[in-house]
Amino acid sequence: MREVCYCYVVIINVRHISAVPSLDCNPLDYVYRAMGCRLQVMPEEDPESQYLLRYVRSTYRGKVEAIYRCQRPGEDKRLRSLGLENHMLLFHGSCTSNLISILTRGLLVAPPEAPPTGYAFGKV
Repeated sequence: MREVCYCYVVIINVRHISAVPSLDCNPLDYVYRAMGCRLQVMPEEDPESQYLLRYVRSTYRGKVEAIYRCQRPGEDKRLRSLGLENHMLLFHGSCTSNLISILTRGLLVAPPEAPPTGYAFGKV
């Protein structure tokens, strides 16, 4: 329900901005800024991209269109402050309707009523 409420607020604000011609803001740019995260396409030649592509191609038959780096403010600093050395890849299956919420707030523990699509790659 929180995802629906958040998306509703974003959509209402986009409609408001679109209805005011004096505001020079593309609605998609507004949504991108409202998420508060930075998305960057990673070059295919990047060592991290190559690592991910090798892994994905060994476990998945589909085509990878692009790999994005997502950076949320303060997230790297919070992770480093924990002093954890046990990093691993995490693949998460979710409905596209959850994308804005995930990019804005990160992955959250699934509530008991969450649909099983959130566990498309297994339950950790």
